[in-house]
Amino acid sequence: MAFVPENDLEHVLVQAAVNSAAWPSFYRLLLDSEIVVLGLAEKQGDGQKIRLTQIEFKNRIYHPIFSSTARIGPYAKEHPQYFTMKGRDLFTTTKGAYFVLNPGSDYMKELLPEELSEVMHPDSTMGKKAAGEVLISKPAVFPAAIANALSNLFASRPQVEAAYIAQMAIAGRDEPPHPIVGVKMEGLWEPLAQEIERVVKPLPQGTRVAAMKIGADAVRVALGNMLMRYEPFYTRKTQLH
Repeated sequence: MAFVPENDLEHVLVQAAVNSAAWPSFYRLLLDSEIVVLGLAEKQGDGQKIRLTQIEFKNRIYHPIFSSTARIGPYAKEHPQYFTMKGRDLFTTTKGAYFVLNPGSDYMKELLPEELSEVMHPDSTMGKKAAGEVLISKPAVFPAAIANALSNLFASRPQVEAAYIAQMAIAGRDEPPHPIVGVKMEGLWEPLAQEIERVVKPLPQGTRVAAMKIGADAVRVALGNMLMRYEPFYTRKTQLH
């Protein structure tokens, strides 16, 4: 069955699937929208107790959630109970949980704990983190020189779909944060990585710029999801800065 958007969240989800510049809007709406949750919500005193349905997905236990009741589909018969809850409230009360949005749909999205944590606290860089943990945040000052130099490079590289830039720090290390660039692209990463190094090295922050291909492995998938909360500084069709 064709996926016909039922609300603003679904409209943006469809846009983000083909245009990575829409991901920041998707995350904002995810927190502010009423999410359909399989399970049971019971009043308890002045609050409520929630019980979430579990499914196995990619050898891990996830909680299925949906962007509208129209997406429940095949789960309705086996799991008839559901409730709605604002995304921000749901993720606040279920810290550390793994969610999958619209499982079985053409527009499905995994939501990992670290991803949700960064979405909920986008400007938190130095909270109580385990030593060695990578901390991603919005740069206090946008590194325009790096973004402009890389935009010029990517404009001549059609395999690059979009690029994002943020600030990266390692918990427990006595060193200042530095820029990290995430590149959504097709094809081999290493040749482009060498070109990126050549372009940024002469710049003032050049020796402290990290670059990665988004989605190359599990770690880079998680980091890429964090980076894609922000507006891309470059897209294949437009350069935003």
